[in-house]
Amino acid sequence: MATATVLYFSARSAPPHPIRPPVTDARPVAPAPRAPTERLQALAAGFSSASGQANGEAGEISGPIVTEQINLAGKELQSPDAEMRVGALQQLAAYPNKESEGILLRALQTDRDESVRSAAAEALSSVSKPGKSTVSAVVAASADPSGQVRTHALMTLEVWVEREPYGSARTKAILEQLRQQLKRRLKVSTRADIRDFLADHAS
Repeated sequence: MATATVLYFSARSAPPHPIRPPVTDARPVAPAPRAPTERLQALAAGFSSASGQANGEAGEISGPIVTEQINLAGKELQSPDAEMRVGALQQLAAYPNKESEGILLRALQTDRDESVRSAAAEALSSVSKPGKSTVSAVVAASADPSGQVRTHALMTLEVWVEREPYGSARTKAILEQLRQQLKRRLKVSTRADIRDFLADHAS
C-alpha cells in the first residue's frame, strides 16, 4: 500500500518578504531664477525692436543682437577647430542678411575643411534673396571634390529655386550656370546629380 509523503514548511523556512524603502515626496528645491544682466536685457530689447524689420532685401533682420551674434560667429570662424567653425556657420544661418551672407560665402570658397564648406553651403539656404556672386559660388560648389559639399550645394539651390516665382531671373541664372557646369570635366556621379537637378526643373 503506497504511503503519501507530506512535507511541512515552517514559518522560519519561508523566504522573507523584501523590505521596500518608504516612499517620500522629497524633491530637490530648484534655485530661484536670476534676472538677466543689463547687457543681456539691452540685447534682447534690441532684438525685439529689430525682429521682423526689413533691411534692404526681404527676410533680412538687423539690430544690436543680430550684430552681436554675427560678430561672435565671425570670431569663432578664426578658430583652428573645424567643429567650432561649423557651429559658427550654423549660428549665422539664424541671422540672414548681407553681412552674414558674405561671411558664409567666404567660408564656402576658402575653408579647406570639407565639413565647414558643407555647413556653409547648407547655411546659405537661409538667405532668401542671394546675390549673384553667392549663386555662382554655390553652383560652383555643386562640383566640389567633396560629396557632402556637392550634396548641400544642390540642396541649397533647390531651396532657392522652390522659393522663387516660376521662371524668375534668379531661377534662370541658376539653371543656366548648372548647364555650363556640364561642359566641364566632372566626376560621373557629379554630372549625373546635376543632370537630375536640371531634369527636375525642366520647363
